[in-house]
Amino acid sequence: GEGQGQGRAKAERDPNLEFALSLPAAIPERERPPPFRRTPHPRPAPCLRPIRTRHTMAKDKARAKAKAAGAGKEAASDGKKQTLWARYQSLLVRYPLRMNMLQSAFISALGNLTKQLAIDGAPLDEVDWYGVRKSYFMAMFFVAPVVSFWFSLLGSFKVGFLPSVILDQTVFSPTFNIYFFLMFTAISGGIEADYGADGDDYSVGFTLKTAMFPSLYNYDPVWSTMVKSWSMWLPAAVVRESVVPPHLRPIFNNCVNFFWQIILALALSKA
Repeated sequence: GEGQGQGRAKAERDPNLEFALSLPAAIPERERPPPFRRTPHPRPAPCLRPIRTRHTMAKDKARAKAKAAGAGKEAASDGKKQTLWARYQSLLVRYPLRMNMLQSAFISALGNLTKQLAIDGAPLDEVDWYGVRKSYFMAMFFVAPVVSFWFSLLGSFKVGFLPSVILDQTVFSPTFNIYFFLMFTAISGGIEADYGADGDDYSVGFTLKTAMFPSLYNYDPVWSTMVKSWSMWLPAAVVRESVVPPHLRPIFNNCVNFFWQIILALALSKA
């Protein structure tokens, strides 16, 4: 009573204090509404089965290929001692064309030499080393690059092993057989080069001996070799496309090619 009376008396003297006394009492803290908080959106539940798109399937295939060829890369990056097989795989992965050229040339020359020693019965001092060098040269510069390109192109089709085998044996093999015999004939004397010099001027001329290039319809070695090749290369192509990893297909092909070179050398000797 006495305090309120003094407050009112003071408020009569001070108008600002009178306004302050007229305000409602402060709201207790326990009765205040909670502050506004933005609730985050609930995260979607994780998908149990990932959605497979064309992009993810391509990435999975690339990852599978890298895993198949990873033995060579991992062996190359390890600080541990590498085995010869790991080093060889590492070279196949790093330099596929150069490795295929070298091993194709070596196996082709070895097949020609084996044919002369084992089939023709020629003594070592009577071996036709020119024929061995010619087989080496043909395989390195005219066979291995074409075969490597074809393997790469065939793998890019991604049509499965059975269509790959059909394409390999019905499209590539006959075409490559004709190409090989034409190149072999050209190197064996079908094309002659003439060199001339007149002061500081030099000239090079080539003469094509058409008589050495008979019609393919009458060229028996091409077609007889083609028929023989199916008996060996058809089963080998099935195994190569269905079982052998991509980075080991060249060496598999060359191992089969060792025996094929002996058959091919016999066909060329009858040409």
